[in-house]
Amino acid sequence: MKFILDILNIRKNEFANVLIFFIYSFLLVTILIFSKTVRDTLFLTEFQITFLPLMYLLSSLAIWLVTNFIWIRRKSYNFIENNYKLFSIFFIITILFGFYKNIKLIPVFYVWTEILTLFMGIVFWDYASLAFDNLQAKRIFPVISAGGALSGIFAGGALPYIIAQLNLYNSMIFISFLIILIIICLKISTSFVKLKYKPEKSIKEFINKNKSPDEFIKSIILFTIVSSLIYTLVDYQFKSSVSFNFSNRDEMILFFGKFYMYTSMLSLFVQLFLSNKIISQIGVAAGILILPIAFLLSPFSILFFSNLGFFATVKGLEQVFKPTILSSAMEIVWFPVNTIKKNFFKPLINGPIKLISQSIVGLALFLISFYQFKLDFLIVCTITIMSTVWILISLKIKKLYLKQILKVIQTRQLDLDSVNIDLRNNEITEIFKKYLFKDQDTQFYILNILKDLDIAPLKKQLHKVYISGSERIQKTILFNFGTYPDIVTDEFLKENLKNKINIAISLKLLKNRNFDKNSILPYIKNNDIDVKISALAALKRYDIIDECFKKFEVTENTFSLIPDNYNPSCNFLSFCLKHKKIKVRESAIKFISLRNNYSFIKELFENIDNRYFSKLIVKFLDEHPNEKIVKFIKSCKDPYHAIFYLNFSNNKQIKKYLELFLDTNSKVTLSKCLEALVRNNANNQFSRLEKIQIFIDDITSEFKNNQLLQLLADRSKNEIFNLILIEKNKINAINLSHLIQLKINRLPYGYVDLINKESSKVTYLTEALENYLDKSEAKDILPVINYKNNKLDYTNNEIKILSPEIDLLTRSYNQWEKIHLFLLLKDNNLQIDYLSKDIKVNKYNNLISTVGEDSMYSRIEKILILKSLSIFDNISTEQLNIIAAISKEIYIEKNIKIFSKSELGDYMMIIIDGSVRVHDSLRDIAVLNSGSFFGELSILDNEQRSADITSLTDCVLLKIEREDFLSVLDRNKEISKSIIKVLSKRLRETNKKLY
Repeated sequence: MKFILDILNIRKNEFANVLIFFIYSFLLVTILIFSKTVRDTLFLTEFQITFLPLMYLLSSLAIWLVTNFIWIRRKSYNFIENNYKLFSIFFIITILFGFYKNIKLIPVFYVWTEILTLFMGIVFWDYASLAFDNLQAKRIFPVISAGGALSGIFAGGALPYIIAQLNLYNSMIFISFLIILIIICLKISTSFVKLKYKPEKSIKEFINKNKSPDEFIKSIILFTIVSSLIYTLVDYQFKSSVSFNFSNRDEMILFFGKFYMYTSMLSLFVQLFLSNKIISQIGVAAGILILPIAFLLSPFSILFFSNLGFFATVKGLEQVFKPTILSSAMEIVWFPVNTIKKNFFKPLINGPIKLISQSIVGLALFLISFYQFKLDFLIVCTITIMSTVWILISLKIKKLYLKQILKVIQTRQLDLDSVNIDLRNNEITEIFKKYLFKDQDTQFYILNILKDLDIAPLKKQLHKVYISGSERIQKTILFNFGTYPDIVTDEFLKENLKNKINIAISLKLLKNRNFDKNSILPYIKNNDIDVKISALAALKRYDIIDECFKKFEVTENTFSLIPDNYNPSCNFLSFCLKHKKIKVRESAIKFISLRNNYSFIKELFENIDNRYFSKLIVKFLDEHPNEKIVKFIKSCKDPYHAIFYLNFSNNKQIKKYLELFLDTNSKVTLSKCLEALVRNNANNQFSRLEKIQIFIDDITSEFKNNQLLQLLADRSKNEIFNLILIEKNKINAINLSHLIQLKINRLPYGYVDLINKESSKVTYLTEALENYLDKSEAKDILPVINYKNNKLDYTNNEIKILSPEIDLLTRSYNQWEKIHLFLLLKDNNLQIDYLSKDIKVNKYNNLISTVGEDSMYSRIEKILILKSLSIFDNISTEQLNIIAAISKEIYIEKNIKIFSKSELGDYMMIIIDGSVRVHDSLRDIAVLNSGSFFGELSILDNEQRSADITSLTDCVLLKIEREDFLSVLDRNKEISKSIIKVLSKRLRETNKKLY
């Protein structure tokens, strides 16, 4: 068994999943071959070939109708249940065709076969993508696809004999039996296949402003149109030749059987031995050019073959290369495209555009056939001309593809959750080689991408980067790639120990290398817990490690040093999950996630609303067995955290448990439950939503004498900003926000729909909030306005009533925050989730890192922070919106030197939370607290820093880069004047303190 698993490159715990999908793939291709053979034989022997083009037209129309009026209305929250129903319908309709033997229904069966095979194929790949993550898919999908190729060989060989025994109509009943076998496969798979639902990324905002495709997308559209036209012409002429040469059904079935068998053999050979090699060694261009070049050269084969032999060869080329090399190459072509853009254009291209192209060819062929043209010659000429066009388009795609890859790397837009980076592709590998030797920030970014990939093609480059890199670069390589001796040699590790650099990780890596145990012994007595644990693990002294955890303070690196064959005690892990340091808690969560430790559901729920790792926790909880999560939710005494999880979970099978929290007398709990129900009810899956309407009616009646709320209930959304602006009463404002969320914008995301449609009003809303809220009110209603009290205690009696109704503005998952971040995306056509994920500030090992996608502050919050600073006193909110867009959030731990005197400066910092010390050598100059800023002189003149800055506490800062800031000043003269005026005054005050 182990030998087989090694050959197939699958793990033991994946075997059952792979086997069931292999069988599923085998059955699916068998259905496809039998159904198309039965369909084509019946149609070609009972109807004139001139009606075949109409079948292309009708099939396209039928698929479009099914897609738009049935398929998209399916409930997405229960994949398996949906497809039981779908396949049951497929079974019933197909078996009816077998029992009701009527020649007039053959065209209907022709169209039905297109629908059946298309949508069963879509379901198969949807199921596979939910069962395996991207890294698994890269290894496993070729094995699964081999099941289909083997089916083609066996089904093609057995097809004539089976149909001869059953006849064509009874073969439809046989196809129905195969559908039942797939349903059984689905049923069996539910006991061990755990679906990994992925977050659904909204494309509404993209549609509203970015409908026009760029040059790269236009090229892919042209590629699809031309290829679809050729495929349809080839299919028509192939079937026309078959119809002309075989009038006998048995002979035609025998031909189809041999055709599918031989093409499946070749397809399997290409997939196993050629596909990856061609694409990886020659590049994506080879993948997309091989089929049009083959089509272009195919007319020469007419010298050696008959008319049927020629078109069977051309059709065979399509059958062999289209699902193997071309399909793989096109997936790679989509790799550098922005995810939101891809989610919008890819279904459009693969759906309507393909169908329209097929329909045009069908209609044209139908009309031309009445004029007695010699279609054989006309089609060959058309295929030759269009293949030439196809080649030219492919060359253009290759050129634009390389430009796109460079662009996404330069702008940090690689979406690792949605693409499959294959470093065996020579073009991608060469780009990564180039960027590994760029500046240090780029190196960090590339190293972060590579850590989850097969880095075999880049080992030499990583070795060179380690030799020439800074201490931080070396540390990153040690943690991510240190297990490879050809990247980090034994000599390097021993040198680290000698120089007392990166001792802990070097000791851990030496454990699996040749080392002298006596040289490790001294490190057991080291006071650094990370060094101590690594030494003990290297010497296999696991019994002492637990004692170390009790005596020493852990760090965020401690968990990465714990050996794989050692499990810390539950008490220790529980302690770390409640640790005061956020980084330690985050490391503990990642540790138990990697170990698949499902014993800490309670602690995970207690941390779930922490903006730093809420997404990490939700993702990990989704991987827990459903029964464990459901049991905890049902017994949960803290409904808030349970609702939070159910609201943002991607496990759609447990969403129904949100309804448990409708039975409460607490309006706060009910409000949160309703918000979650509305957000997750896109498919009307909840049975008790009538209670939402009752609750909303209660709110409306409660404030029936409030004219503002009565008007609000009846007015369109675009008037809401004006209503907020004129509202002066604090209580009304709170109720107003609540009512907007629950009544006006119930579907789907409350505030988000409002801002989506009125995104230009963001700064206007900011002004409105400032106009009718004073500081004391702001402290309760919008905590970020009073930046000095940013970390409010939500259990405090003073705010316990108000905060739950407006904390939509302060949670990492809230849509209010995301829509303001999305403004930046729309302004710059960037992927906000990955914009700053790996940007690092690395000045003399300050250990400052940019907070990634879980950023604490939205655009609107940054505007309000900036507005409170003296440096921006006279700048309008509209202009502050521009500055907020270029500010990045930074987290710094206590006692870290942020920068040193005489260091060249290229950024300024604004303190959101915490304190820093300004000093010169041993002399303190000042202490700066929340609301202060520093580094403003260097951001203008790029000269040396005038003092040292060190953090006194854990700090959250906003960082503004010099290059970005100067660009803003160049475009906005009013901002320039205000900044210069304030800086002059500040400089005079600083000079007085120094002299």
